Amino acid sequence: DEAHRAVKRQANCSALEELRKYTKNYRILALTATPGRDVASIQEVVKNLEISRIEVRDESSPDVTPYTHERLIVQEEIDLSPEIEQTLKYFQEVIRIPVSDLVNAKLLSGFWLSKDLSMFAVKKEYDMFIARPPADMADSEKRKYHGVFGTLISLAYAYGVYSSNGAKQALDILEQKFTPQPGQHMGMCRNYIVNSQAFHRLTAALTSQVEANHPKLVRLKEVLNAHFSENDQTNSRAIVFAQHKETIATITNDL
Repeated sequence: DEAHRAVKRQANCSALEELRKYTKNYRILALTATPGRDVASIQEVVKNLEISRIEVRDESSPDVTPYTHERLIVQEEIDLSPEIEQTLKYFQEVIRIPVSDLVNAKLLSGFWLSKDLSMFAVKKEYDMFIARPPADMADSEKRKYHGVFGTLISLAYAYGVYSSNGAKQALDILEQKFTPQPGQHMGMCRNYIVNSQAFHRLTAALTSQVEANHPKLVRLKEVLNAHFSENDQTNSRAIVFAQHKETIATITNDL
């Protein structure tokens, strides 16, 4: 199970390597709900576990449907307030600083200057830089751009938390990542950002919204209140899933 973990020197790979020393008479059944984020990572698992046949199932597969419950999925899009929309623009101004640095160094393509960032996408680009840095780049430059990528990842994470959860959690992340600590060197990029007008505008906007509930939280409470007012509370359950761990305390306190 959890076959997607069979990469590099993970335990499943080492166990199979040991097994090969003694016999070739074995079969492996590898199961996973999340095979990999791209073709290359899936191929690595296939190679490491010597997979010769792949079968895919989802909830609509004929041999799965007898064991699944009927579900009604209602998707709601929550309108953001003008204050949130403006603060997202402030975020984008700050994010443009490390992105421009990486675009000028040809470590990101130009379309990133207008792209809506996600931390996952940035991390993927950073992984590519770690695996294949430019051959003619000096070690000092590599260290510099490690720092720039780290800065961008922190900003992208705070951006995602703010856009889907609220100001307090995003502000906490920025204070943790961009407040100088005694004896700690923040790097040129972070120092430049911390001293920029764009960063000051962003943190001021976030500070002014700390006490305000995100529209998603407001709607969440409405949905749950409606559910439990219309159903027997002794025979009904609700589970709330959150994308970011920083949101859990806020949701718990509000509910």
